[in-house]
Amino acid sequence: DFCLSRGLGDVYKRQVLDGGNAKLVHLTWGIAFTNGLQNTLTVNGVQDIATNPISNGTVNFTLLTFSTPTYKDVVINEIMVDVNPVPTGVPARQYLELYNKSSNYFDLNGWKFADAATTITIASSYTFAPNSYVLIAKSSDTVLFTGITNKIGTLTFPSYNLSGDPVVLKDNANTTIDSISYTTAWYNDLVKDDGGWSLEQINPTLSVNCEPSTNWTASTNANGGTPGVQN
Repeated sequence: DFCLSRGLGDVYKRQVLDGGNAKLVHLTWGIAFTNGLQNTLTVNGVQDIATNPISNGTVNFTLLTFSTPTYKDVVINEIMVDVNPVPTGVPARQYLELYNKSSNYFDLNGWKFADAATTITIASSYTFAPNSYVLIAKSSDTVLFTGITNKIGTLTFPSYNLSGDPVVLKDNANTTIDSISYTTAWYNDLVKDDGGWSLEQINPTLSVNCEPSTNWTASTNANGGTPGVQN
């Protein structure tokens, strides 16, 4: 007996013993698996060669299908460029934060981010789930961001200028997914634009046709930034 649990009592449609491997059973399900949703398979009554039956044997699994992003599926959501004076609560290191505002999953392996002079490639797999955030920083700096698990470390990191530098995000096919070119005017604060505060996007879900400079401001968090979480 095989049962699949996804919050409902879904059961298999058909089972076939493999013709070449008696340890293998092929299951056909009468339902479609939801991308990114954890499922639980429960097995009862299947016996080994000594007729010992399985009782409530369970295994969890998740089907993940990665998509190809379109423009602004993933957005640059926060950037720390000026760490002098030192921020109050976040590490005094430059960092970048991305937000996946789509309903799709992406593997960030091979994605690139850059300033005017340097392009950095993410060299490891990272499953970027819908409506989630990820912090990107130099590998030697990511350890300083304690309590944050949704982070990616890179061997090097662009040296972002204090003002007037572009930030470009590309996928593994070298297609531009998002880009900004910030200035100190984006802080909207004559004190915070002197350093120690990140630049944050106010609403990452705004139309792609909106003027980006009106949708950015200095962080209002007492720590000086909100890396890896909602602004």
